[in-house]
Amino acid sequence: MATYYVKNGGNDGSDGLSDGNAWETIGKVNGEVFSAGDIIKFKRGSTWNEELIADNAGTGGNPVTYEDYDSGIKPTINRENGADTSGFQFQADFVTFKNFIVKNTARDAVWADTAGLNNLVCEGIDVDHTEANSGFFFQQCSYITCTECTSNDTGNNGFSFFGSALNNISHVLCTDCVAHDTRTNDGFTVHQGDDSEPADTDFVFIRCIGYNCDQQGFDMQAGDSMSMIDCESYDNAGGQWYIGEDLTTNTLIEGCYAHGSGVGLNLYGDSIIVRNTLIVVDSVGVVIWGASGVDLYNNTIVADSQIIDFAATVADIVIKNNVLKRTTDGRACRFQTAAQAPDNAVFTFDYNCWFEVGGVIQFYAESIPGNFDFAAFQAYGQEANGFEGDPQLNAIYYIISSSPCKDTGIDLSGEGFSDDKNGRTRPIGIGWDMGAYEYGVKVMIRKV
Repeated sequence: MATYYVKNGGNDGSDGLSDGNAWETIGKVNGEVFSAGDIIKFKRGSTWNEELIADNAGTGGNPVTYEDYDSGIKPTINRENGADTSGFQFQADFVTFKNFIVKNTARDAVWADTAGLNNLVCEGIDVDHTEANSGFFFQQCSYITCTECTSNDTGNNGFSFFGSALNNISHVLCTDCVAHDTRTNDGFTVHQGDDSEPADTDFVFIRCIGYNCDQQGFDMQAGDSMSMIDCESYDNAGGQWYIGEDLTTNTLIEGCYAHGSGVGLNLYGDSIIVRNTLIVVDSVGVVIWGASGVDLYNNTIVADSQIIDFAATVADIVIKNNVLKRTTDGRACRFQTAAQAPDNAVFTFDYNCWFEVGGVIQFYAESIPGNFDFAAFQAYGQEANGFEGDPQLNAIYYIISSSPCKDTGIDLSGEGFSDDKNGRTRPIGIGWDMGAYEYGVKVMIRKV
């Protein structure tokens, strides 16, 4: 294992084994052969207009690592918008790319598109401007980790994870990453390949943020076992979340925050759980398309239009412990499929609080003439323990002490969770509260 150094003003004729004997160019680095555990350090404050190609493999526990050293601005790869340029390319397994700025590329700034690559790590990478492609693009790879990376002003998606005809993409972990200002498409996407092969399994996004994107902040078109935890999506032109089509199964959205313009959640696919999530939008809160097995538990949804819209034939819908508030006059919930009125056995609504500011809650079903009120909704067999009334939310959407939602939910610990959006154990009072947040402060006593 060896450590090499690269900086502006170095000398490619040196051995590269110290700052004083550092190499100068990325071309020199690309021409060397590295072994598992080797570290190639690039000096902060230095800038190169070359693509860095990582084509030497590490091993488990001993990756080949490209990282920064010294203080100041991160080492920068600036391609100056040259034709057909990119910044960093993974071409081998067990490679770590750490603490760089990559900017002004024509194509994908950071990318991997070699069948079967695995154990690729990006940490602290900041992408700023691509002409036509993504900030981070991974196709037909597995075991990919992105931590504290950002993507800004890209021609396509901020973070792209694609399947392919040769290898499905799988085992992706993104933590504390931010994608914003995509000029086309989404902040984060997991997508089928060019021939519509599905992605594989295990995609986890934790504390990631997508905003000001051309489409959605999160567009999950394909894949099994998809989790988005404590993520945020806002002010994206195409809405906040899109869980897509028939190629997505077993999706969890937990502790997330969707707000601003557009639809909060568009849900397709099978087996989707949304819980402890706050949705505050100027459009429809949740649109459920041809989905099966959708559970909405302990969410707070505040919408200017419909709170929930069933836009197509669905199956196995369970909606419990939610605060559901419409801020304008109109239908709060719409059932657009004539064969699926609210009394259909596919629907279970209970222990929810419904409220319309300045009016009464209205429902609509394609098979029922006109709108109908909450009492009629109950008569169709729904909301035996739910109610219509002001949830009494404060400015940050917590219920206050006099809220009728306090202690009036049902214990859902049997559904696999027992905390609120802030991670506090439910219940804090005598029973579960409705909505994303429990009221009050739980005092913890540590035993010594």
